[in-house]
Amino acid sequence: MPTFRRDLYELYSLLATTQDSEEIAQAQVGVLEILDVKPTGMKPLDLKEKPLDEVTKWGLFVGKKIRKLRQARGWTQKVLAQKSRLPQSHISRLEVGKHSPGFLTVDRLAAALDVAVGELDPTR
Repeated sequence: MPTFRRDLYELYSLLATTQDSEEIAQAQVGVLEILDVKPTGMKPLDLKEKPLDEVTKWGLFVGKKIRKLRQARGWTQKVLAQKSRLPQSHISRLEVGKHSPGFLTVDRLAAALDVAVGELDPTR
């Protein structure tokens, strides 16, 4: 898990469990500091530069990869859904390219399939 995500998770956990107003204020400042950091080595997504059909192609690629890995394990969509804690209908839409997965979804599917995230999403 990237450092900033781990830090955000820790701060969220603190916010969810503490009643101390000073700790809450410090955690809120920490979250804002993390969110204000500009990523390095990345450029913002410009849909004029990267047409929507490229996003669709990426979704189709990821969907095919999910299906291939799932079928190689002899799993049904229902089994993958249970292991990834995602609805079976969502797995179905991903596999046929009707929906492009977000980072959290790719993370969950990679963990459930026991593969590196980069195997599902080569951009990461």
